[in-house]
Amino acid sequence: MTKKILVLQQVPHEGPGTLFGAIRRAGANAEVVPAYLDGAAIPTGLAPYAGMVILGGPMSVNDIDSDPPRAAQLRLVEEALAQDFPTLGVCLGAQLIALAAGARVYRGDAPEIGWFTVNTSMESAADPLFSNLPSPLPVFQWHGEGFDLPEGAVHLASSPAFPHQAFRIGQNVYGLQFHVEMEAHMIKEWMAENADDLTHNAGKVDLADLARDSAARCGQVAEAGLPIVERWLALALGHAR
Repeated sequence: MTKKILVLQQVPHEGPGTLFGAIRRAGANAEVVPAYLDGAAIPTGLAPYAGMVILGGPMSVNDIDSDPPRAAQLRLVEEALAQDFPTLGVCLGAQLIALAAGARVYRGDAPEIGWFTVNTSMESAADPLFSNLPSPLPVFQWHGEGFDLPEGAVHLASSPAFPHQAFRIGQNVYGLQFHVEMEAHMIKEWMAENADDLTHNAGKVDLADLARDSAARCGQVAEAGLPIVERWLALALGHAR
């Protein structure tokens, strides 16, 4: 039986991008749950899956008491942490993991929106996903909130504005504040869908740079981040019963 990776999608325009193809190349199926739809069937347990990916979105995990879809996902994350179940949280997904692990999620002094790099940590050299990655590592960012490092987590990457960009809890649960799944068409879609965010942060975001050479830069980000994705998938599929 083909193994399944659960993919939780928060908003229509923030899909799995390059992750979808990576999952298929690894020999698994992606079960994408559109958590933004009323009545979306968010699973109540992880037993049917080999791994879980939690994608990003514009909402704040600090509003979780009034946000049923994220609350349902938080319960899945709590189960994943208890079982050391293979989990990859991206942006909001990483913040959900941090929150579930008891860490503070906070609004930064200024957002990171656009093309950035992160620096891998000394601890990353021994990590199954991050070892031998280039540092600085090119990434795409779109977030205004960050998180403290959860207690007991391994710190894997940082940036000047947000010191905790990636972490591992246990052996199988990973959080990435940055995006490695971007495809060129997603840049324009995000700019259109998040126009209010760009207006609110006018003067803090270089709009011309954000849209410039998006195809080439997405390719660079995807190439640099592909080892993270492929290694995580190997971990998840090897861990599955």
